Amino acid sequence: MERIIFVKNNIKGIIFDFDGVIVDSEPFWDRVDEMIIEQEGVRFIPEIKNRVMGLAPLLSVIELCRVHNIKTPPEILLKRREDLMKKFYETAIELNYGAYETLEYLHNKGLKLALASSTPKRLFESALKRFNIDRFFDVIVTSEDVESSKPNPEIFIRAQELLSLPKSELIIVEDSRAGIEAAIASGIEVIWLKNVSTDIKDLSPDYIINSLSDIRLCFEKKS
Repeated sequence: MERIIFVKNNIKGIIFDFDGVIVDSEPFWDRVDEMIIEQEGVRFIPEIKNRVMGLAPLLSVIELCRVHNIKTPPEILLKRREDLMKKFYETAIELNYGAYETLEYLHNKGLKLALASSTPKRLFESALKRFNIDRFFDVIVTSEDVESSKPNPEIFIRAQELLSLPKSELIIVEDSRAGIEAAIASGIEVIWLKNVSTDIKDLSPDYIINSLSDIRLCFEKKS
């Protein structure tokens, strides 16, 4: 399934997922999910990760409750989950390797950049400012801006509309299964940022990369 990344010459915009792509937040989501489940007196099932990754927050918590047979209203667990994650975004979560340099390079080349994240902006906005990367994005769309979240393609279609670019001039960068499914359904080509925790054997992203730096290197080769 390994492929060499190839970005067409006509690409004028890139839509990025946030968690797992721009920032290395997945270990913190795992930790928080384990915390809120074990607070209910239930042993956490680590294998759930691939099923909740990339989903809208409430859908993720509903799935966590279902799998762990928890009767507490999901809305209560969601509030606990988001309070914990907000603190991690503010203080602990770091950028993925090559993220700042890649965003700066693409921005300086004049590409339009968008974020399309299942995470509410109020949680990660502090991280955007902390790393001074908010200035690189022309558009930010979250699950709160659409009716249906990933794996529904609505979030990517909304980002495309706001960028005012045709699908043929865009590419999406995703790491989660739900994100890849949504990207494929949107009709926009997708790059999978390889994630060892993500099972996409039955899916076919257009390109695969190991780090965001691979995108910058590709554009440099085509310059």
